[in-house]
Amino acid sequence: KERKGDIQKFLEKVRFDSCYGPTVRKLLRNGVGLHHAGLLPKYRLLVEQLAQQGLLTVICGTDTLGVGVNVPIRTVLFTRLCKYNGEDTVILAARDFHQIAGRAGRRGFDTEGSVVALAPPHVVENDKIRDMMKEANAKR
Repeated sequence: KERKGDIQKFLEKVRFDSCYGPTVRKLLRNGVGLHHAGLLPKYRLLVEQLAQQGLLTVICGTDTLGVGVNVPIRTVLFTRLCKYNGEDTVILAARDFHQIAGRAGRRGFDTEGSVVALAPPHVVENDKIRDMMKEANAKR
C-alpha cells in the first residue's frame, strides 16, 4: 500500500493525455511499467524514474531497456528470441541477447539476477513426445 501511495504521488504530476495514456496510468498505479519504442518518450522516462525508485514490480519491455537505461532489474524474461528489425523478424543476435540479459542482477542494484527464455511451443511438444517414447520403451 505504501508503494502504491508513492506511485500515486509521482503520477499526480503527469498528464496522461495520449489515446493510451489512461491505460499506462492504470498499469503504473499497479506497479507495472511498459517500455518500448512505440511509447511516448515521457512515458518511457516515467517508467525509468519509477523503476529507479524501486516502485515498479514488473516492466514489460523490448530491447529499448537494453541500452542506456540504468534501472534495477532482477529477472529478464525472453518470450521470444527474435525481434522485428523494421523489415523482417530476425533471430536475436548473440550480442543483443547478452546486452539485454546483462540487465538482470546488475552490481549496485542486486546481489543476483535471473534470465529466463521461454521455449517455442514446438520445442515443448517435441520434448513431451520424446518423454512419452522413453516411457513406452522402458515398459517393454
